Amino acid sequence: MLDKDEIVDILKKYCNLVIIMDILTLTILSKVGYMGESATEHVVRGIHLSRSTMIIYLNFCIFIYIYFLSYNKKDYKQRNIAILMLALSITLIVFSRSSTGIVTIALFLPLLLIVKSKRASKSLVKICISIGVALPIINFTSPIINNILESVFHKTLTFSGRRYIWEYALDKLTDNPILGNGFESTSYLLNNKVVPIYDRVAAHTHNGFLELFLQSGLIGLILGVLILVITFRYTFKLDRKEANVIRVYFIIFIIFNFMEPYIINSVSIITMWLPLIYVITLTNKKMRLNKNE
Repeated sequence: MLDKDEIVDILKKYCNLVIIMDILTLTILSKVGYMGESATEHVVRGIHLSRSTMIIYLNFCIFIYIYFLSYNKKDYKQRNIAILMLALSITLIVFSRSSTGIVTIALFLPLLLIVKSKRASKSLVKICISIGVALPIINFTSPIINNILESVFHKTLTFSGRRYIWEYALDKLTDNPILGNGFESTSYLLNNKVVPIYDRVAAHTHNGFLELFLQSGLIGLILGVLILVITFRYTFKLDRKEANVIRVYFIIFIIFNFMEPYIINSVSIITMWLPLIYVITLTNKKMRLNKNE
C-alpha cells in the first residue's frame, strides 16, 4: 500500500512530465494548445488536442504543486523544484492567451483566503454551480461588462461564440430532457453541423453542466451536482491546510466548466475524479481511525 506522501510524489512527477512535454511540444509543434486564427484552421494534434485541454491539465499541475508545498516543509530541494514547476505552469497558461486559463490562475491565491471561512466557501461553491448551470440559458447583456471584456480579453459577452453554441444546443439537442441523449452523444449530434452566427463546427457545447444535461438529462445533472456538493462537504473533515487547497481546486474546476465541458469529459478522469476519489477515501480513512480510537 502507498502512503499519502508517496502518492503525492508520484502525482508531482506526473505533473513534471506534463509540463516538460508541454514545453517540448510547444517548441517543436508551435500550434499545439493554440486555436487557429480562422474557422477552418485546426489545432495541430500533439500531446494536447486543444488549448482548453492544455489549460485544464496545467490547472491540475498547479493544484498538485500548491498541495505539495502546503505540507512539505523539510525537503528544500524538492520545494524549490515544485516552486519552479509551479511558475512554469502559470507561465504556460499566460502564454496560451486563454482568457479562461488566465482568470482561473488569477483566482487561486484570493480563493485560498476565502475558503478559510467554512460559511463563505460553502456559499461560494453553491454560487459557482448555480452560475455554471444557468449561464447557457441566461441571455445576459451589459455594455459596461462588454467593454471591459473587449479591452482586457478582446472578447464580448458572446464568450468567443459560446452563446451561439449554447442556444443552438438547447434548441436542437433537448429531445430527451429527463434521461438525455446518451454518453458522448453531443460530439456525434454536433458532428459536421455549422452553428449559425458562430459560423463554424462546434466539437462540444463549451459548458460542463450543459454537456452533462444533454448527455445524461435532468437526472444526470442533478446527480452530478450532488456528487460535487457532497464531496465538497467532505473536505471539511480534512486537515485545514490540506482542505483549503482542495476546496480551491474544486471551485476553480467548477468555474472552468463555465466555458469548457470537463465535468464528464475523458480528461476529467485525472483532473477531477482523481482528487474527488482522493478526498472521499482520505476522509473515510480518517473517520475510521477516529472511530477506532
